Amino acid sequence: MSVNKPNNLKYVMNKQSKSNCPMRLRLYLHSKQERNPRDYACGPEAMKFRWRRIFSIKVLGIVTTLLFISFLLPSGAVPNSTVPHFEGKRALIYSPFYRLASSLNLGKWLSLALHATNKYHKIGLDWPTLPLEQKCRFYFESTLEINPTWNNDHIKDFHNDNNLDDPLAELMLERIRMYDSCFISGGLSTSKVFKRSVVKPNDLESRLFPFLSKKTPFRHLWPKMIHVNPWTLIPSFSNPLLEGKDTWKMDDNYSFFYNWNNFAEGKGIVLTLGLRHGDQFKKLLLTLENLNNTLPIQVIHNGSELTEAFIYDIHSFLNAKKLSQQVYFVNIEPLIDASFVGQYVHYFINKWMALLFNTFSECILLDADSVSFASLESYFDFKGYQDTGMLLFRDRNIIGEKTFIYCTDTLKKLFPSVEETHFMSHRSTFPLELVENDNINIDTLSMEEQIYYKFFHNLQLHHIDSGLVVVDRVKKLSSLLISTMMNIDGKLQRCVYGDKEIFWLGQLLAGEKYSIYPTEGSIMGTVKNKPDDTFEICGTQMAHVSTEGTLLWSNGGLKKCKVQDCAVADFDHDPDYFQEKYGNPVALQQMYDSSLSISGYITPNVGQYPWEKIKECHQYTYCATAKENVGTIVKFDTDTISRLQSVSDIWNSNVKLDDNMEI
Repeated sequence: MSVNKPNNLKYVMNKQSKSNCPMRLRLYLHSKQERNPRDYACGPEAMKFRWRRIFSIKVLGIVTTLLFISFLLPSGAVPNSTVPHFEGKRALIYSPFYRLASSLNLGKWLSLALHATNKYHKIGLDWPTLPLEQKCRFYFESTLEINPTWNNDHIKDFHNDNNLDDPLAELMLERIRMYDSCFISGGLSTSKVFKRSVVKPNDLESRLFPFLSKKTPFRHLWPKMIHVNPWTLIPSFSNPLLEGKDTWKMDDNYSFFYNWNNFAEGKGIVLTLGLRHGDQFKKLLLTLENLNNTLPIQVIHNGSELTEAFIYDIHSFLNAKKLSQQVYFVNIEPLIDASFVGQYVHYFINKWMALLFNTFSECILLDADSVSFASLESYFDFKGYQDTGMLLFRDRNIIGEKTFIYCTDTLKKLFPSVEETHFMSHRSTFPLELVENDNINIDTLSMEEQIYYKFFHNLQLHHIDSGLVVVDRVKKLSSLLISTMMNIDGKLQRCVYGDKEIFWLGQLLAGEKYSIYPTEGSIMGTVKNKPDDTFEICGTQMAHVSTEGTLLWSNGGLKKCKVQDCAVADFDHDPDYFQEKYGNPVALQQMYDSSLSISGYITPNVGQYPWEKIKECHQYTYCATAKENVGTIVKFDTDTISRLQSVSDIWNSNVKLDDNMEI
């Protein structure tokens, strides 16, 4: 996988560093402090340096104390049965939970000798009776005490060293889970918890979420929203769905994201666009109009992605076509750190910004080239969404493309430690033991468990199509924050294709429930009869069908090729192949630009007829094969074909505005 292109699955990771140097992580975590070059060494020179440290006065004092205490302890002492026994995935030594647990296991005097303070042992004993406020204050004050320069910003870089990459990600996940328990779902006041504390609330959120603006107070962190249809600005702290009737007020005593959740209102559609997506977005608006969609639409951008001319063109299009779709452009530039986002938030990661910073309580995240054949409002009524607050749809079942073992090894380290589970009851959605069972009957598992097992145990890479995702944003905010940081992580982003699997992985590691619709990704288009009594469809579209067999939505637009003007590049890449089939680039481009005809869909039985990738459309074309009783073949009736063709014609209509058209 390319370092510069994290979504290119041809990347081959360099051999992981086998350095066991115990100093390296500590020194990295204390970055920005002046360091001696010898501190980086892990060879003979470093050994001399370490021996000098070992015989320092401080270490000799601790060793002497330990020997003295062990001499005083009675032989054969019975351990205290009230002290918890920790077995399983342990917390890192940089975690306050590790110090709490080790203090309880060591006892009061050994803990005092090793930690130079009795507070860990005392708090560990009192923990079950402590109010949440004290637990939260202790955790984040101890985090700062252990490492005054801690910052989740470090995860953005790929260090190609397991001794750095994995602990940085592990600490990041633990901190965000704790932040949620305290200041999002916990609803605690940051000003009360950290009254007269060394921890400053604004600084805490900046350390946790490096994409967040460093501006204070929070009331400066507010997007600029424009209602595009009438071309009017939405006043700050006013929810566009309430038309000035909202009574919400910012409360600086609480965290920014707690405030942001309380501000959310209503249901809507959310997108993120680049300048190249203008025509696709207009086509989407036309298909939504055809569906009589009444959900408002928000386009989230960071200020530098879209120009005023682009936004005004959408305004002109809406009015010229007299569309009823209500569109808002939400500029989140005031909320984000421009330098961080400019360097580390690109491509698929923009989707997480859109999910975090739209103003809806519940939303449908759409790709610009996704086309729904069912009412958008109906997805909120799906049982899986109603039960969990997140509805995901499956990708093509491509069993041959794998993730890497080093990726699943890293991800397993991100599950809550036994200490975190003991002290805060944080758990993953499914236990790690499930994927470590070689003899499990996968058919007995839920769809979510099956995908979890296939990813971690079988290393199967593709599971989710994120072209349409239904999310209760208020309920899922903390897990969306986890997913955002996972997709920014320099190592983890190399383990998946784009954002797709991060949706459910973030839920899993946050301990949240989520629903994955059971039907596999299919293909729609023209059904072709083959001589061997099989049927085939080839195309760039992925179709999603209901359990009743009806077409729900598709990803990839409704042209035969979703990649713009790529015929010449395809000919250059393989002239013999395309010359024989299409003659010349002009003929190929004409075929690419033609509208998609839809006579049916196929869901292949991949055990007998795997998905086949072919060279057309920049190698984005897949073919699916099925035959009677092997896979699923559905041929639509005349009325359905006519209805789908009308949608395809709408999507392929000319969306360029005539200069003389009245607006």
